[in-house]
Amino acid sequence: MPYLNQQERNDLNDAIYNTIGYEASIRRIFLAEVHPGFRALLFTDHNHSMVQLELDVIQLNDTPRLTDGTIPFYAWLQQAARHVRLFPAAAATVDRAIAKLEGQGTKAAGSATVLPAPSTSTILQIEKERSISGNEMLSYAWLAAGMNAGMGVACLKVRRYDNGQPAVLAGGNPAVYSGTGWLLTPALLITNYHVVEARNDNEPTAGKEDFQLQGSHTQAFFDYNADEITSEAQAIAAIAAADAGLDYAILRLQQPVTRKPLQLDVNRVVLQADSAWPVNIIQHPFGYSKKVAFRNNHIFKQEYPDVLYFTDTEKGSSGSPVFNDNWQVIALHKASQLVNNVSYQGKTTAWVNKGVQLNAIFEQLKTVNPPLYAEILS
Repeated sequence: MPYLNQQERNDLNDAIYNTIGYEASIRRIFLAEVHPGFRALLFTDHNHSMVQLELDVIQLNDTPRLTDGTIPFYAWLQQAARHVRLFPAAAATVDRAIAKLEGQGTKAAGSATVLPAPSTSTILQIEKERSISGNEMLSYAWLAAGMNAGMGVACLKVRRYDNGQPAVLAGGNPAVYSGTGWLLTPALLITNYHVVEARNDNEPTAGKEDFQLQGSHTQAFFDYNADEITSEAQAIAAIAAADAGLDYAILRLQQPVTRKPLQLDVNRVVLQADSAWPVNIIQHPFGYSKKVAFRNNHIFKQEYPDVLYFTDTEKGSSGSPVFNDNWQVIALHKASQLVNNVSYQGKTTAWVNKGVQLNAIFEQLKTVNPPLYAEILS
């Protein structure tokens, strides 16, 4: 017999799809703890994520306990609960589904063989293990999803121009500034305005002509994943949009690339009381090879349009994507900020990092450049 009725299935689908979606990477995470033999039986729809979610839930809902003792739907729901925990209403819907399975698990087992209960000695061994400060474990598939996201992140090299002419250093070498950018679409990438501006902190801002020249002479290196690896440069055609206030610049590539753009969460960041929201950053610090920061990485607070966090960055990390744990970008990293009387992990810190929320950028684009807004979010 099914675990959930049709209305409960619909509520579950809506709760997940309307918060974190069900793109292929999210689906892989949800199915990571499901028996691989059963995963192979699931129908895959590569074009419609909502249809895929409904198909998976229908088949999971009708599947009893497997011969290895696991219930696929229960394993799937456990992953769902972990990834919607930042959305209270959705989390409550998933928790209700889990509770219903826990109440019906033995009834839904059908004629499948069930493994014997663990012995007392095994239970005692299991009980020696503890989650120390909340369960911070993630699915192994989380690493693969992060690797996939990193393929859309590039090291940027910006050639500086002064009064319409390429700038050179004292030794005669070209003046080149570094930053990080990432794909919004196969033809568009985003970085900070100040990355394209290519000026030092104590200098006047770049003129309009120099700014445009610097944007169109920027190069993007997507596969600079280790210091010993060389990466082919992707040329920029023009600046598609930019705003100094929100510190973003959207650049159009001369040729679209075949790699996937990053997944976006353009909702406003809203922190719940006592919540611990981790954010991860893939970046090119100092213009070096790609690095990822995912330790000591919680949000400090949100000060719209910005969000402040403890995740590590360095010079050259400007323009990096700030990800939630579903590898969806929530902000564009831009700077660090001095703070007073702030402690983290038992230590006092004078600095936190900050980025501009994607919500603020896209709310502006929707007003000032509707065609570009539609191109990115279509």
